[in-house]
Amino acid sequence: MKIYIPIFAVTFSILLLVPGLLPAQGSRPQYLPNTLIIKYEDQQTLGTLRQKSGTEPKDKIHKFLNRFGATHPRPIWEQSQFHFRKNKAGTGFSNNSEVEKAAAGLQRIYSVRYAADIDPAWLAAKVSRLEGVEYAEPRYLRFTQHIPDEEFRNPYEEYHHFYDAWEVTQGSPDVVIAIIDSGVDYNHSDLDEKLWENEDEIAGDNIDNDGNGFVDDVIGWDFWAGGTLSGDVTEDNDPMMDANDHGTHVAGIAAAETDNGLGLAGAGYKARYMAVKAGGVPADPEAIAFGFEGILYAASNGADVINCSWGGYGSSEAEKEVIEYATRLGAVVVGAAGNEGNAEVIYPAGYNDVVSVGSVEPGTDRRSGYSNYGLGLDVLATGSGIQSTVGNNGFGVKSGTSMSTPVVSGLAALLRARHPGWSARRIAQQIRVSSDRIDMGILLGRGKINASTAVSSNFPGIEVDRVGFVNEIGQKLGFDEPGRMEITLVNYGASTSNLEMNAASLSGDGIQLREPTRSLGSISTDDTVRVTVPLQISSSFNLEQVPTFVLEFEDSSNGYEDFDVVRYGDLLYDTMAENRVKISISADGTIGFTDPLSQEGGVGFIPRDEVNGQYVERNNLLFEGGLMLQVNRTMHDAVRTADGAVSRDFNPQSTVRLDSLAAEADLKGHTHFTTDTVNNRSAHIELTTYAFRRPNLSNTVLMLYQIRNPSSYLELEEVYAGLFNDWDIGEEAGNNGISYSPQDSILYIYDEGPESTQPFVAVASLGPTSSVFAIDNAASGRGANFGIYDGFTDDEKKYALSAGTEHTSVSGADASAVVASGPYTVGANATVRVGFVYAFGDNLDELRSQIQAARAQKPFQVSGKGRVQSAQPPQVTDFFQNYPNPFNGSTRLRLDLAEKSHVNISIYNILGQKVGELVDSELGARIHIFHFDAQDLSSGIYFARLQTESRSTTIKLVLVR
Repeated sequence: MKIYIPIFAVTFSILLLVPGLLPAQGSRPQYLPNTLIIKYEDQQTLGTLRQKSGTEPKDKIHKFLNRFGATHPRPIWEQSQFHFRKNKAGTGFSNNSEVEKAAAGLQRIYSVRYAADIDPAWLAAKVSRLEGVEYAEPRYLRFTQHIPDEEFRNPYEEYHHFYDAWEVTQGSPDVVIAIIDSGVDYNHSDLDEKLWENEDEIAGDNIDNDGNGFVDDVIGWDFWAGGTLSGDVTEDNDPMMDANDHGTHVAGIAAAETDNGLGLAGAGYKARYMAVKAGGVPADPEAIAFGFEGILYAASNGADVINCSWGGYGSSEAEKEVIEYATRLGAVVVGAAGNEGNAEVIYPAGYNDVVSVGSVEPGTDRRSGYSNYGLGLDVLATGSGIQSTVGNNGFGVKSGTSMSTPVVSGLAALLRARHPGWSARRIAQQIRVSSDRIDMGILLGRGKINASTAVSSNFPGIEVDRVGFVNEIGQKLGFDEPGRMEITLVNYGASTSNLEMNAASLSGDGIQLREPTRSLGSISTDDTVRVTVPLQISSSFNLEQVPTFVLEFEDSSNGYEDFDVVRYGDLLYDTMAENRVKISISADGTIGFTDPLSQEGGVGFIPRDEVNGQYVERNNLLFEGGLMLQVNRTMHDAVRTADGAVSRDFNPQSTVRLDSLAAEADLKGHTHFTTDTVNNRSAHIELTTYAFRRPNLSNTVLMLYQIRNPSSYLELEEVYAGLFNDWDIGEEAGNNGISYSPQDSILYIYDEGPESTQPFVAVASLGPTSSVFAIDNAASGRGANFGIYDGFTDDEKKYALSAGTEHTSVSGADASAVVASGPYTVGANATVRVGFVYAFGDNLDELRSQIQAARAQKPFQVSGKGRVQSAQPPQVTDFFQNYPNPFNGSTRLRLDLAEKSHVNISIYNILGQKVGELVDSELGARIHIFHFDAQDLSSGIYFARLQTESRSTTIKLVLVR
């Protein structure tokens, strides 16, 4: 079971409200510095790469990469290395041409080193947008998952019923478990007879006899034999353990020799192991840096099971693709869930094609405290106090999900021997559904493995293949509208005859499922079926959750029970597409994409042409956009941070609602979000968007931000509101320019190519402007010349919001811009209205014309800079207790004045002596806030007396030093 997210799903972290489930803390992914993994779209693109290193690149991709000091790309897997040791029955490929096609896709994955100081995740996201690139990502680091332990016991044989399973099958030496790890001491007396050997290779002749791309790989391969990740890594044909005996310990659990009167019995009994070293060097003994290569080697050379007792955070498209390929070749991939004790399964265990394994304690049937858990977990096996082989021909004890994983790998090997025609996915499902349920329900997967049941039964294996959430006319499902969950199921196991499915919400109130139970009857092996479940999500639903559903499956005819979990992750945004602009807006303050790093959760900013009454889309021009709001010198924003993440400072209060019947515009959008409270101050923001079809406004979308101060006493001071946008215009995203037109205060961005046909774009203020600020993203200066490749700090954001026209030009750059309004002081219960317009033009004159029309015809009023008071006068005059009270040094007093009057407010001590006067003048009908500074007064009780033309009121003040 894995969590399935629908098309256009958002990938950023939001609390998933399954009881007791919280997101992991400190679970930031780690990856190699200055390294990218790039998959190119086609062989034509690759043709431009096959030139000598050091020559001027001919393609735009590597001209762009050269800006960052990139070296010549290297494939992660050479064409000659796609060698297939044997064709297993039950693979996911129908013929060799399919294998070759899939292999050709993997041959388009390259590794690139670069020199610039930019976070790999952000550079990868930029490169992903270039024409000819299928995806780009960092090269994620993974780490072994063991915990030192001194307790000598080895409970998995009896606890998981391996003794009974071995009575049914003892496996086969023809079944091979690949140990992708830190190397294996294959000379160990309990491992030496079980080592896989490449019978088609001749040792020591320095020839690749079997043509698999590896010379003299008689006993496996070492992908990190020496060197450091910041320099040159060497590899060789000796997978002997180096600085870490983790792999040796794992190999023993999976495949140690049996019936030899020594050590332990491997869970796979007669199965052999393949030693593949992917890390574990002295410089970093825990790191696994070459998991891709290790998995590909193992699968291509005939491994039936691939054990990955390592992992880390951060999902990798390349890693997922490699694992899918290995699975379709017939290898069952098994991965460790992680040892942080949190509710987030690490990768690669978190991928759909990996059996994810946590740890359980035999004495209590409870999850081991160190074991990760959650909705991404499949099964549990004991990993505590496992005695196995270690270096120097010894035996030692280790604990962790690293030790649980080879127990399951051994079971997979037994199933492969018993059912050689089963696919890898069927074996994986059989392991899962034959497990025994334990406490904590779905957060611990299907439960603890039962080897005896697994090898003695034949269950169905239902899995969600695809899910979507749509309304009654097939569009994206929003709040308060009837809709449905569309689910495609696939059965990887035995045929069902009486299958039922029941859907239930895991997300609390606000979700109504109608007819949640479905009778599905018979589904044959490898068949699919489509199921719909009517549902409606109420506007009362808490948007700090992600709508999450559990699908429970049961077939009473054979005792089959299982479940899967799906999430509706794209609820927060919607897309304006009423005129020549297509742009996404969100309830979390982002513009274009809710997750710019993955370019998901929206569409960006897309110009469109109207042809024969239909809109034809051009390329997306916006990489990242979002609101930046400064309140009392505190930044709240929805753009990138100083440490490579994206700020999530705004709390959604409603989804985006689009109204095509609004009087003010052809399409109107609305959403609402808030800031956290900082120093007793917060802000409530309502965003309203407007799109028009009439020609003079057809290239624009107008945005009104109404920023309300909910406090009854405290003012919001030094308020600046601005929009940050990182633009990528044209095929060479790093060749953009920014210029400023002072006569109409427009900061515009364009492609500087000599024959460019790309549009000009801008975000312009519809009111007072505090800043029009141009950013060269790659710059490394200070002050106005800062760049953001090294992150975007709060101080830099504050600078950009109030910079005036200090920095309004960049050239030949990967460019961003900030346009802002302010400063404002927002009084108690008052609202400041700030307006902007997104626009494009096929030339600068058209861009100017569209923005001028937006400024002239905007359907709303904006606030002037300075102090903004509540627009509605109070209905009654009232004098409120001061805040805070008691106070130390200073306090505030609020007067609601229902009509214009002469007002006097004076301060008296307990003896009746006047010690201060706050006001003595005529005041207008509105809310007034007064500051009383008592720095020169001693502790004690004071009185504030209000005197107007119609009333007199006194309140008591308590000054405490």
